Amino acid sequence: MQQNIPPENEIDELDGLCVHFVCLDDQQPIGTARLIPDYDPCNWLGKLGRFAVIKEFRGMGVGRDIAAAVEVYARDALGLKGLVLHAQLSAEAFYKKLAYKTEGAPFLEEGIMHVCMRKML
Repeated sequence: MQQNIPPENEIDELDGLCVHFVCLDDQQPIGTARLIPDYDPCNWLGKLGRFAVIKEFRGMGVGRDIAAAVEVYARDALGLKGLVLHAQLSAEAFYKKLAYKTEGAPFLEEGIMHVCMRKML
C-alpha cells in the first residue's frame, strides 16, 4: 500500500510455493516476508521478497528479526546456501547492515529503483 504497488501485482503464482513469515505484536501483524525456496536451485539460493514492516515499528529491530528468521529457516530447514533479494535503493543500507552485498547496477521494478543483493548463509 505505502509503495503504491497495485494489489494485483503483490499476489502471484509463486505465493503457493513460498514460505511466508509474519511478525506479530499483540496478535496484530507488524511485519512480513516471503521466501521463494528454489529461486536458483542450481546454486542452492532462495529469494527473500515481499519484505515489509509497518512504519510505526521500523527502527525497532523487527526487520532484522524477520530477516534472521528467514535466514535460519532457509539454511537449517531447507539447506539453502544463500539468499538473493531485490532491495529498493532506499533500503539498501538496511540490507548491507545484515551483510547482504550489492550486485550489479540499479534497475526499475514496479516503478521503483532496486538493486540485486546476495548473502551467503
